Amino acid sequence: MAIDPHLPLTALVDTLLTRADVAITIAHRVTMGLYLGDAHIIAATPAAAAWYGVAAPSQLIGNWVSLVHHPDDAQLGRLLSAARHYGYPAPTAYVSRIRQGTTHRFRPVMKHTTQMEYDGQTYWITRLSEPQGPPLAVQKDVWRHFELPDVEAAWQFYGQLSVADVDRVLRTPESWEAAGAAPEAFHAPVPHRAATPSARRPGPGVPRRQHQQTLGQLLQQARKAQRFSLRQAAAQIAREDGQPISASYLHDLEHDRRKPSPHLLRELAVVLQIPYDTLLTTAQQAEAILQAYLDELPEAEASLSWLLLLARQYRFAGWERVARQLMALH
Repeated sequence: MAIDPHLPLTALVDTLLTRADVAITIAHRVTMGLYLGDAHIIAATPAAAAWYGVAAPSQLIGNWVSLVHHPDDAQLGRLLSAARHYGYPAPTAYVSRIRQGTTHRFRPVMKHTTQMEYDGQTYWITRLSEPQGPPLAVQKDVWRHFELPDVEAAWQFYGQLSVADVDRVLRTPESWEAAGAAPEAFHAPVPHRAATPSARRPGPGVPRRQHQQTLGQLLQQARKAQRFSLRQAAAQIAREDGQPISASYLHDLEHDRRKPSPHLLRELAVVLQIPYDTLLTTAQQAEAILQAYLDELPEAEASLSWLLLLARQYRFAGWERVARQLMALH
């Protein structure tokens, strides 16, 4: 498919979409923080919608590319797009499998793709036609000889995880280790392997949820271990205005009648020598935990926000299983 790279994008889109009888889609690369990357379809012709098994282009526009392709084809496509981005020779015409509507059925199609940069953004203009031969992703004897960028470089271009990877994790956390992996024989390491040992291993203050001790019980146990009376301990714990808390207030905390602020939890952690992370978790202060995490890793905010939005969309509540997966990484 011949594309004039000097044609302004809006004019290019208008020109392509006038060809209603030709199956054409236009996708735009989107990155979310350091770890998530995908492309979403921003334009399509009626003929392209028919290939995807939907009635109108409006049902195709806005879809994430990774969700409307077979997982192996989506991963191979990401690698090929990274190869083109870095100047490696990569095929632009090959057979891929695309999802039919919202079903789990996939249809093979020949894709003729033009990858272009415009104002610092990456776009893919793809024409669809009848397939000729099997999908490229299943032809290992062909694509294993391609010259491809290393995994770290590829991740820098399209991220470690696609939206489909995150969707798979949220639906079945047990598949975490497969998320982001390339088709067999690429042997790309799973995303968590890129983490440093310190990022993978829980620190000494990371709780393992071995019991259901309340915050008050934990505070009282720690105070007695320090051999402090209520009055002695309270005198060392300062409010945000610098004034010490009262013994009666500490007594209420130890009997779970009050909920301490994150500031007060830090004071309690220092005086009673309890890891702050343990206090946050026991107190179930998710907001403070998230803020502490983002204070340490601000670059993760976009990815984490996207993850939580997806979790909310799917009403995902299986975080215990996710936690077990993380604990197993060390």
